Amino acid sequence: MKTVTSKTKTGKAAPVKVPAPVAKAAPVAKAASAKATGAAKKTIEKAPKPAAVVAEPVKANSPGSRINNPAPTGTPLVEMRDISIAFGGIKAVDHASLTLYPGEVVGVLGHNGAGKSTLIKILSGAYKRDHGQIFVEGAETTINNPRDAKAYGIETIYQTLALADNID
Repeated sequence: MKTVTSKTKTGKAAPVKVPAPVAKAAPVAKAASAKATGAAKKTIEKAPKPAAVVAEPVKANSPGSRINNPAPTGTPLVEMRDISIAFGGIKAVDHASLTLYPGEVVGVLGHNGAGKSTLIKILSGAYKRDHGQIFVEGAETTINNPRDAKAYGIETIYQTLALADNID
């Protein structure tokens, strides 16, 4: 932490602690001119802006770390390469790839509308991909419907309340 001095509303100097690194203080701003108000020019000092919050580095052997847990090797259990699908002129998934190894727990994250569910629906056979390849245990597969996906041990549990009337 770095301590800087800032003026309070009463004009007194007061110490303010700011996390390092500290952005340089903004230049002194001048208020309304003396001509316009008939008073002396006022000077207002702006407090320095705090630095952006930076995440701590991931420690060895912590969740999400590959420091002492190197990337998996061998044949992936499931691999989706360069997958694309469009609905009309809207590209829902544009050249996405995903590799899943045995024993891994993987989360697919993204903003609303990023194509997460669409990518999983392609893998589970609910949607047909426009482009790309899907491999299961190293062999290229053709998944055109949920029955094809199930033959490879791939099924999806949908988070849709409409499937059970008593949950709504």
